[in-house]
Amino acid sequence: MEFERPLLFIATLLCITAVFLLRLFKIRPSKEGWLRITAFALGIVALSAPSVVTTTKAPKVVFLLDRSASCRNYATTAPQLIRQKIKRLPPDTSVIVAAFDKNFEILFQGRADEFPANLQTGEFLKEGSDIGGALRAVASSIKKGEKVTVYLFGDGNYSANPISVLPIDSLDKLFLYGVSIPNPPDASIFSVNIPPLKPKQSATAYIGIASNYETEASIVVTLPDSEKKEFSVHLNKGLTQIALPFLAPERDSVMGLYLEAPSDTNDINNSATFHLKPTGKVRILYASNDKQRPLRKALEVAYGCEIVWLPPLALPQDSEFLKSFDAVVLDDVSTGTLPSNFASSLIDAVENSGVGLILAGAISSFGAGSYSNSPIERILPVNCTPKERIPLALTLLIDKSATMSKEVVTPEGRRLKFEVAVETALSALGALKKGDSLAVFLFDSRTHKIRGLSKITNEEEIKSLSQDMRRYSPEGSTFLFTALDTAFKEYKDTGKAFRKAILLVSDGKSMEDKKIDYEQFKEKDVAVYCLGVGEDRNSTLLSKIASKTGGAYYEVGFDPQDMRETFFKIVKEIEKYTSEPGEYEVEGMTFVPPVRVHSRTAPKEGADVPFNVGKYPLAARWRVGAGATVALTTSVDKSGAPLWLDWNGLASFARWLLDYARRKTSESDWGISLETDAEGTHLVVFAPESENLFEELYLVLRDREYRLQIRAPSVYEADAEIEGDISTIALIKEKNNIIASVPLNILNSERRIVANDVARLKAIANCCGGELLSTDRYLEHQPAGWELRRTELWWYFVIALIFCLLLSLFIRFLHLRR
Repeated sequence: MEFERPLLFIATLLCITAVFLLRLFKIRPSKEGWLRITAFALGIVALSAPSVVTTTKAPKVVFLLDRSASCRNYATTAPQLIRQKIKRLPPDTSVIVAAFDKNFEILFQGRADEFPANLQTGEFLKEGSDIGGALRAVASSIKKGEKVTVYLFGDGNYSANPISVLPIDSLDKLFLYGVSIPNPPDASIFSVNIPPLKPKQSATAYIGIASNYETEASIVVTLPDSEKKEFSVHLNKGLTQIALPFLAPERDSVMGLYLEAPSDTNDINNSATFHLKPTGKVRILYASNDKQRPLRKALEVAYGCEIVWLPPLALPQDSEFLKSFDAVVLDDVSTGTLPSNFASSLIDAVENSGVGLILAGAISSFGAGSYSNSPIERILPVNCTPKERIPLALTLLIDKSATMSKEVVTPEGRRLKFEVAVETALSALGALKKGDSLAVFLFDSRTHKIRGLSKITNEEEIKSLSQDMRRYSPEGSTFLFTALDTAFKEYKDTGKAFRKAILLVSDGKSMEDKKIDYEQFKEKDVAVYCLGVGEDRNSTLLSKIASKTGGAYYEVGFDPQDMRETFFKIVKEIEKYTSEPGEYEVEGMTFVPPVRVHSRTAPKEGADVPFNVGKYPLAARWRVGAGATVALTTSVDKSGAPLWLDWNGLASFARWLLDYARRKTSESDWGISLETDAEGTHLVVFAPESENLFEELYLVLRDREYRLQIRAPSVYEADAEIEGDISTIALIKEKNNIIASVPLNILNSERRIVANDVARLKAIANCCGGELLSTDRYLEHQPAGWELRRTELWWYFVIALIFCLLLSLFIRFLHLRR
């Protein structure tokens, strides 16, 4: 037992001394006098507010300090926290303080009251941390019946699972707690992004600032031939982007930036420079059927360029007009929609004036857009005719129920919906080739077979179908599910040598209570492409049928031209010119989402193909005369690459496409930034544009190397865990050749940048019966095996005092009555 306050001990001694003196001098107080003396003594004891601390067993505590180079920021803080904790332990506590990197070293072992005032931890220089070996050494020292508490000071940057190396019988004896150490205040310039500049025009610099505390700060901007400008900014805890307006210089120059923040403990990362290269605003001629294309928006975000949009039929046929643009983009545009002389003007602008060309698309471009053997194909980096073509096995299933008997207005006059659907569908079948197979069904409450699934031998077979179908008139109910089952049975004897698809034309108003077995369609690789017609169509049902079978859903009115183009698009999508809908991984682009559909092309000799989908190029580039052309064989939309619409690297990818098409290489500086998506925040590296992408590019982070994985052309992502302080980031090309360096120091806070390291430290602690502790909780934490009992005694003395006073009054009362 130990008295917590000396005053209690002194008061007790005074009381004992008083009793001894009374005995010594043979003073015999009356009963009332004894009560008064007792009350006086109890009053002294009560005023001392005593309390007693009792420990039933001294604990054993181990402090593990990660001494690897990545933890050098803890070199001062961690020993201080260890010393503070040991002072709070009972004096007879068994304490071990050890450090580890790749080796394990005991720095102190003994009682808590023997801990030295200055503990020498050694230098934090070596790379790598053998946390498993350190824990194994601790576990081996545990005696029978002993419980040990381990406090781990580290960044959690451990590749292996340390728990797996521990003896099984030690897991219920060892309690591991990770300690999260706060960093000193620090704010740093993290990234600089400036869109293309036009000389002597207003511009904006977007500055990314990383700070581990919220504060008011200022940024000083310096430019040649102009005065320094200071901007006041408010920094959030985490990342803050600041927009700074400035006037672009007339010639190439360097912008200087300096950040001033109060309480900032590290000014080495407060300055940055950026090379300004005024080039004028980039002009792009963008042709697409839809004005709001995702690729166009990505180019606007990446470049801030001037984009002139035109529908394909309105494209100019004057080469001089085309030469006023830096690049031309044809986004999912077929040759059938281009003006007659546009191709020759475009070729002249590319070869002789250096205008860039980007051809993108999968549904209406390349082979599906009839670019094969066209003049434009000559300047493309790919051949639009695939090396092989799998025959089609197509079933045309057309609704002839009573709802299709309504009249619609067409350029030829008023006609029945059914007639328009039949004629436009048959006209699109002209895209089928000899050797393809075709079946045709009409359905209402019954399914009428017009032609069974058989190979097409000549064009007259398709023409004769029109006469056979005109013998039917629209009537009856809509039994859609029965018709689909009937059409599916045509494929029971069809092997994998065919591309199998059902083209369903209907308003989707089925009147039967029946379910579709979608699995049978998947097993036979039969995709259903649904064309929803009419304003009152059941889009939900038709879309579900298409998605469940691997097809696609389209909506269309009864304009013959519109229907004909949609039928043509569907047939071309089913053809071998494009892939079957699915999820196709992009080789060479680890962080890019897969594409759903891509055009199947063959690269030309000498073309650069940095990215593929299987054996087919996804992106290819080629120099043509004074210009360059780029082929992107997927559609950046819901039909071609729906997952790209939420991809945070799309703008960077669009910038690469345009940079290469313009033959503008080696213009951008090295850059490092953070990008956040649904999965967290990633460290992203922007490399200068180059003829050949780097194959060996490494990131040095806290003296550890990480191989960078390509995320988009000249955009890389580090598979690095960046939790904790970051002293310096360096980029290395081909080992030992530093090409860029950015000093950083970032705190993990409530808006922590990435939680990989902290999550791992927490997981290790949880596996050993512990948890992750903040510094405050760490200092208050009670080690295992330490039973703390605090007994407050002063209440007992107060009650005894009151009792003695009352008893004294009672005796006085009796004495007075006598």
